[in-house]
Amino acid sequence: MYDLRHNPFGPMNPIFHVRNGHRNTFNELDMAQFATIPTARFLRLFHPKLPWYIDIGPSRPNGITVGDILLQLSTQLRQQILPRHYWNDALSQQDRNEIGKAYMRRSRLWESDQKRGILWIDFLCDEVVFEGLVRAKGGIWEIRTRNPYV
Repeated sequence: MYDLRHNPFGPMNPIFHVRNGHRNTFNELDMAQFATIPTARFLRLFHPKLPWYIDIGPSRPNGITVGDILLQLSTQLRQQILPRHYWNDALSQQDRNEIGKAYMRRSRLWESDQKRGILWIDFLCDEVVFEGLVRAKGGIWEIRTRNPYV
């Protein structure tokens, strides 16, 4: 489990929790493991709260690793949205309020983020802890997240 608001390879060294209970951090060997069996050269991810797909590619020719997923997912979620993403017919005013609250919480954690405005991650609202991927129909993968305070 990993808080997507953190850069997985950044200076703040986010905490990862490994479900087997034997340790609470990832190491370089964990990051180098293939993310799927058989190995994949392309993954398309979705989350029910995101209006975009997130495409993941390999950093090396032999397949996508756990590190590839965490870095590319984090990088793409830290993109700024465009006004048309926020002001569209698919979002209700309540949705916009929740996204705005998520932005405020995130910008309180990282003051430097305040100037960047609303990012893709804010569309997840409170569900910012990455728990993994689940294969869905059509060859795409669902991003599973949860609230960090639950």
